Amino acid sequence: ANTKNNPNRFVLSLCTDKTKSYVPGISHALQAVLDTHVILNNRGNYYELYFHSLAFKLLLIKLGLYGKKSYEKFIPDIFYNAKENIQKALLRGLIESDGYIVVGKSKPYANRKVVGLCTTSKRLAQNVIYILRQLSIFPSITARRSKNHIRAGRLFKSNHDRFDITISFTF
Repeated sequence: ANTKNNPNRFVLSLCTDKTKSYVPGISHALQAVLDTHVILNNRGNYYELYFHSLAFKLLLIKLGLYGKKSYEKFIPDIFYNAKENIQKALLRGLIESDGYIVVGKSKPYANRKVVGLCTTSKRLAQNVIYILRQLSIFPSITARRSKNHIRAGRLFKSNHDRFDITISFTF
């Protein structure tokens, strides 16, 4: 998300357990590609990573992604004709940000691994499935309404369905 007071400032929120493994790679990529520096701010149970970049803003505008809410996300058409390694890197980034891995240890899931991606954007879910199918991977998808929950005494109500795209492996 970008900030209102500075339209070229962007903020990425990272949970504490992902910070150590993700920040070096993100910082390196932002420096190498956009020639910008990262500012990391500890917010207690999560971190905020800030950076300033007009080039990043212009790229998001060109791709049609600027200002989109989580339920409006999508994969730009340019990625459907991209090389396989680019598509895989895109999927890896999506899974690392909004994905999960479950390793089954007891029946009926013993010796199974499930890789999944969760999104509130139906369009993004459809886009991910399309790219996976291009790679000869056939996932399953589940749609459901997320449950309302209370955190710090505040009610968080779900207004959008949640889409889980999963791939199951046996090992």
